Amino acid sequence: TSGRITTNATAFTTCVITFHTAFTNIPACFETDETNALSTEKPVPTQTTLTFNGTGLGGGDIISYACFGRVA
Repeated sequence: TSGRITTNATAFTTCVITFHTAFTNIPACFETDETNALSTEKPVPTQTTLTFNGTGLGGGDIISYACFGRVA
């Protein structure tokens, strides 16, 4: 699963993405903030969601992510 999101106009510290199909096990995920090189997101995957926690998120940031694993 991979994608690209654009955040809303206000700053925040958490963003949650729900996968369309759950993974069998917790996937390996990575992300990059294409807009703000100083942001400190940390991707935290589960079998059903990907949560970004960090500082510096907000204001229309574009975040690309990818998760790899076996789907259920």
